[in-house]
Amino acid sequence: VYPVLELEMAVMQVIIPVFKALDTARVKGRTAQEREEADALCGGFEEDPLMQMNMQMYDLAHLLPPSVWAEYGEEGLPALTGRILANVAGRKSDLPAPFVGAWVSFMREYGWDGADQLFVSSPRYADSPHLLVSKLRHNSSGGISNPADILKERVA
Repeated sequence: VYPVLELEMAVMQVIIPVFKALDTARVKGRTAQEREEADALCGGFEEDPLMQMNMQMYDLAHLLPPSVWAEYGEEGLPALTGRILANVAGRKSDLPAPFVGAWVSFMREYGWDGADQLFVSSPRYADSPHLLVSKLRHNSSGGISNPADILKERVA
C-alpha cells in the first residue's frame, strides 16, 4: 500500500467525523447557543485560508463583466476557459486587465487547490482551469452572497 494513500485515509478518518459532528450540532444542537457556536465554527473566520480563498474567488468572478458570463452560458465554459488562458498568455487582450491580473494572482496562490484537495489524485485548478471557471460561474450568479459580507455579519 502506498504511504500517501495510508496518510490520506488516516486524515479522512479523523476529519470527516469531526465535521459531521459539527454539522449535526449546527443543525440539531440541544440549545440555541450550541447551534450558534457550531454554526460559527463552520462559518469560517477572517484568517481562515478557505474563507480567504472563497472571498478572492467571489471577487474574481465579479471582475468578469456579466455580459461575458451571458455570452458563454453554462455550455460555453470550455470556450471561456480557452479565452481566459489566451488572455493570460498574452495571445488575446479582450478581457478586463483587472480580471486577468486577479486570475494570475489567484492561480499563483491557490492553483494547487481543487474540488477534492485532500486526495492527491484529484485535479487542481492549475492543471484543470475549467474547474475554476465553473466555480467562478457559480459565484457570478445572483444567488451567491459575498463571503466578505457574510464574514462581517459573523464578526459583528
